[in-house]
Amino acid sequence: MLRSELSRRHPDLVTALHHRASAWYRKAGLVSEAIEHATAAGDFDIAADLIAEHWLETGRWGQAATIRTWLEAFDEDELHRYPELGLVGGLMTGVSGGSEIELRRWLEVAEQGLSRGGDGGRAVAGTTSLRAGVNLLRSSFGYRNISAAAATAAQTVLMESESRGQFRVAALAGLGSLIYLSGDLTTARDVLSEAIRDPEAQRRPHGYISALATSALIALDQGDADSGERTAARALEYASAAGLADNQVSGLAHVALGRALIVAGRPDSARTQLDRGLQLLRGGVMPAWHAYALLWAAPVAQGRRRSPDSARAC
Repeated sequence: MLRSELSRRHPDLVTALHHRASAWYRKAGLVSEAIEHATAAGDFDIAADLIAEHWLETGRWGQAATIRTWLEAFDEDELHRYPELGLVGGLMTGVSGGSEIELRRWLEVAEQGLSRGGDGGRAVAGTTSLRAGVNLLRSSFGYRNISAAAATAAQTVLMESESRGQFRVAALAGLGSLIYLSGDLTTARDVLSEAIRDPEAQRRPHGYISALATSALIALDQGDADSGERTAARALEYASAAGLADNQVSGLAHVALGRALIVAGRPDSARTQLDRGLQLLRGGVMPAWHAYALLWAAPVAQGRRRSPDSARAC
């Protein structure tokens, strides 16, 4: 009511007051409020800087809806001025299981920064550089060509490793998963082990869970069902503790546990786990893993087993 009255009586003061409020909230360390008032004042440069600086911390607390609200305050014209927001939007879409259409929209925003020569080796939105962030998006979500995605993922690992970037674990996990899908179990296991052993691994939950889940699949493919079951259960236990039990990243761990239960002769429990994996992976931005889950769920539903080699070949 008061804001409406202010707009009616003193419309010339509204922008200035939003600007002052944003500055006050920034000084007080209240980031979300500072961003809200900055965008209301048209201070998009300030808002974009605050989002790029604080989105990772906010996202770790599970506040994806808050980040989406920040980004929605930018219209399309404004948004394309800030390629770093393309990374933020794309990565949030990827980890929260958004659609491929949404992912490609954000990727386009980020890639426009590269076309304008905006990489410069500077850290952007928590990534080593804009190029590293774009590569991470291309190789982690929505890919169709596994060999091309693996080559891009290897570049990302190199960039993140050289600077000990915050996305090194995720990059390693993604590379290991792609190598696994290509059929090289030994190399995939080595890459995934490096991700799991990283000192920051358990502070990077999406990458850590993905690395554990794919490691469980490798153990199962190599005939070690006990290790596969333990590793899958470890991934799901960690996902639950991290608040990611309902996230698509947990889907692959359910698939791995379902496979272990097939070997253990527990088809009903296996079907439950595989169905849960399908539910989490369906319609997201990881189509290769959704297809993988379908290939294992189908024969279980029909009362048959599928060999690891045939699943990977398909």
